This record gives sequence, C-alpha cells and structure tokens, in this order.
Amino acid sequence: MKKVLQNLKLVDSLTVSLPVTRSTFINRLSAAVEMGDPTPFSGDVANIFDKKEWFGKIDINGFKIRRKFGMFEQRNKAVVTGSFSDANGKLTIEAEINGFNPVLFIGPLIGICIIIFFASVFPLIGGDKIPYSLPGLVFFGVVIAGGPYIVMRRSVSRMKYEIGRELVYLANENKDIIDT
Repeated sequence: MKKVLQNLKLVDSLTVSLPVTRSTFINRLSAAVEMGDPTPFSGDVANIFDKKEWFGKIDINGFKIRRKFGMFEQRNKAVVTGSFSDANGKLTIEAEINGFNPVLFIGPLIGICIIIFFASVFPLIGGDKIPYSLPGLVFFGVVIAGGPYIVMRRSVSRMKYEIGRELVYLANENKDIIDT
C-alpha cells in the first residue's frame, strides 16, 4: 500500500542533516509544537489563537506532527512522521510526509456509485439516450475522483517544502528557544 501511495505521490520522504545536537533540537521543536493528537481530525479548533503553528507528539526518538488549522484558513492536512539519528556531531532527520486521507475518497466513491446507477437506469428509460449522457457522466466521475487526489497531492508537496524550512529554521545556531 505504501508503494502505491508513493507512486501516486501521496507519500513522500525527506532527509535533512542539521548542525545541532539532538537535545537542543528536541527542545526547540517542543517549543514550537503544541502537544496533542496529530491526526487531521483531532479537533484543535479550540486552540486556534495559540502562537504555535504545529500540533503533534515529540519524543527522544522522533516526532509526528502536522500544521495547525487556523481560523478561516485552508491548511494542508498532511502528517509528518520523523526520526532522529546522530552522526559526527550532526543530527539527521528522516521524515515521511503522508497526505493520504481516506475520508476524502468517500465523495468519489459515492459519485462513482451514482454514475453506475445512472448508466444502468438510462437504457431502461430512454434506450437511445445513453450515448448522449455517457460523456457527461464520465466527465463528472473524473472531476469527482480527481479533485481529492489533487488536493492530497498538493498538500504533500507543500508540506515537504514547509517542514524542510521549519527544521532548518529551528536548527539555526544563533537562535534561542522560540518565544511561546
């Protein structure tokens, strides 16, 4: 399943080497992340006025975070899972960005069922009218199925860019712990 999602570009990976120690980076990341469940439907709406932009879990071995949803904002729902490893005084972070959200495929599944229903009912009603309505039904099916896919794929590419920038920003040596 993971290989299929990677081929569809709904799962991507990122490796970043940073000139900082593990404990320093974990402290800085913890200061920037509000602790909680990082799934897209965890209900962090009550904390939208908090200055922290990330929501998730952090421990000594890795993290699982996502961007917080702001009021009237459409943020991506991709979840980033990462692990830490130290080598030669550098911290290496291997992250996996997962943008697949099975809930977004409920609409396309219903749309495909509607198309199958109408494609099977039209021959019974009008007989010769199916050739005229079939292209419209196919177009409707492509739009219904393709919309969520494009949204999820874009959220993965956007999250890869955002998490790369954020990790480098947090590892900046001249930076003190983030103001909370």
